[in-house]
Amino acid sequence: MNEEYNTFLKSNYWKKVRKLVLIRDKYRCQICITKYAPYKYDKKDLEIHHQTYKNHKNELNHLDDLVTLCKWCHEYMHSPDDYDEMVEQEILRLMENPNS
Repeated sequence: MNEEYNTFLKSNYWKKVRKLVLIRDKYRCQICITKYAPYKYDKKDLEIHHQTYKNHKNELNHLDDLVTLCKWCHEYMHSPDDYDEMVEQEILRLMENPNS
């Protein structure tokens, strides 16, 4: 990610958009339908995915172009070849510390 986009993700505007999408999607990854649970996932594990970037910086008027994903499914959307390794690492992490 470039610096400008990282700055955008930290903006109050994006935080508002993110919260609206999380609420709409009931804090669930829309691919694996994993519900946010404090013993397993942290809110930071849920991310908002742009289905397109045609409404970038105008997301409040196009929430339907955004979707809640867990970080693993989000990675899959961007890099499907790396997904198996990420899932394996997460399973090992949960097995070592199931209450994290």
